[in-house]
Amino acid sequence: MKKSFKALPIRSQLLILAALTLFVMSLIISITYLQMHYFVNNRSKEYTSQIILQMRKNVQYNSDVISRIISNVSYNPISQEFLVGAPQDPLNKLEKRNMLWNTLINMKDMKQGILDIVLVDMEGNYYDINSGWDLVKGELDNFSDRGEPHYSGIKDFMLKSGKNQCLVAGVNVYSVLRNGDSYNKVGTVIGKASVIIEANALIGDMNVPELHGTRIFLVDRDNKAYGGYNTKNEDELLKSISDYIKKGGGKGPVTLAVNGEKQVIQMEELPEIGGKIISVTPERVLFADIVNIQRMDIVILIAAVVLLSIPFFFIVNNIVNPLKNLIQFMSSRKLENLKEKVQLTGYAEITIMAEKFNGMLDEIDNLTYKLLDTNSKLYETEIRQKQAELGFLRSQINPHFLCNTLETVAGIASAKKNDSIVNITSSLGRIFRYSINGLDEVPLRDELEIVKSFLQIQEIRFSGRFDITFDFPPEVQDLKIPKVILQPVVENAIYHGLEMKMEKGHLWISARIDNKSDLYISVKDDGIGMDINTLKRIRKELSSGPDRYCVEGDRHLNIGLINVDSRLKLSFGPMYGITVNSALREGTEVVLKLPAKGGQNV
Repeated sequence: MKKSFKALPIRSQLLILAALTLFVMSLIISITYLQMHYFVNNRSKEYTSQIILQMRKNVQYNSDVISRIISNVSYNPISQEFLVGAPQDPLNKLEKRNMLWNTLINMKDMKQGILDIVLVDMEGNYYDINSGWDLVKGELDNFSDRGEPHYSGIKDFMLKSGKNQCLVAGVNVYSVLRNGDSYNKVGTVIGKASVIIEANALIGDMNVPELHGTRIFLVDRDNKAYGGYNTKNEDELLKSISDYIKKGGGKGPVTLAVNGEKQVIQMEELPEIGGKIISVTPERVLFADIVNIQRMDIVILIAAVVLLSIPFFFIVNNIVNPLKNLIQFMSSRKLENLKEKVQLTGYAEITIMAEKFNGMLDEIDNLTYKLLDTNSKLYETEIRQKQAELGFLRSQINPHFLCNTLETVAGIASAKKNDSIVNITSSLGRIFRYSINGLDEVPLRDELEIVKSFLQIQEIRFSGRFDITFDFPPEVQDLKIPKVILQPVVENAIYHGLEMKMEKGHLWISARIDNKSDLYISVKDDGIGMDINTLKRIRKELSSGPDRYCVEGDRHLNIGLINVDSRLKLSFGPMYGITVNSALREGTEVVLKLPAKGGQNV
């Protein structure tokens, strides 16, 4: 896919880029719209939920007030005497009824919205203050024995002031009088008490001015919806709400279609009255501002596309046309006709490209004439290389002479029975002959033999002042390493670590291969070590790269380590080289890291 896209013409690539830009812009606008839609919807839900919760609290509070009023009515001594039918003379009976009237009027005035209070005894005798008996008598069988009032569905109550929508709340009344055995009915039901209250007085103000278009409805236990002050020609909406509840609709929010318009509905239970509170918000009102913003975004997007398309196509032609001219010129040129130059006009880059291309044509023309001269110089270089190789062969004559001389000295010392001189000259001869060997890489076992020859000389010199331990597994001994890479590190450990130690020391030389096929050679001593500043200085020199110059007059450089590290980095890369770890009076460890190659790893 990536390769095929690169192969497309640049005009097609730019058009694809423009299409992707338009797609991204449209995607951003769509995501923004969805986020705003989600935000407004959630804010509406939260606000409506708060309104419904407040109304539920109003219902709880008002139902508690109604419950207390009914309780006061039920267990007032005047009401109790009326319900139990206590024998009274006519004059006393009239006085008691007047007292009952005053009591009920006072109770009615305790809560705004109470339209009537009705008492009825077990024989069907009733007492009301506002002709509410006809509204109450159909609910008597539903009154509860549990102490909490039973609320009816919403009913129409006709008064002189007009029709009122209300609810009937009532309870069974128990006797609490103990005024003689003739009518002592303590603990038995002696009648029923009820209150007729306006629906608005129970739920509170159902207007929601802060959220335009939202309507709040009270649904009674018969699933009849009451719309409060906002109800205007909403019979179809009320019917849809009732049908939704009858079908077992949940709390929501849900969306219903009423008269072709979507309505967002939320519902909350009112267990106190066996009903529900429902909020209804037209979806068009809820998202009206977002729709306007969406339309504005679309208009802006179209205008931006129209305005940007003109400079876009101008720029595309300004890029593509000069490139076409350059391609045509390049296709028509022959190698023998390089004097003619391309002429391009346009943007800065294509002008520079034309200048560089013309310069390249001139350079090709010049290189053609230089080709024979270059071949001649290469031939001369090969001759000089052969001469250098001959000089190197000649330079080996003197080292061979010195090696032969050392063997002669060893022979004389052997004749004189001086074993120390024999061992020293023999070891030195092996080291010298090894160093002039023309090979760049040698097996690790050969390098190890030269190190042992070097250590043999040092053991004679130091007379057993340190012990040596070798640990080289068979699988590493045939690996190829640069020649004379280990001896300088061992020499450094003896001269700078063990020689200055007063007591007897130890030298460990080992090698291993890790799971990444890298070879690690460790030279460790328990000599005097080095302080932290010296260690930091040496590590800094090692990290400065293989291009540093090491001279013996510079006292800050450890020449042997620096040169070995440089050889390893130049040969294998910056990830290889030397690592130094040391602590004062605890010794030093130098680790050589190089790739494991040759031997069994080939």
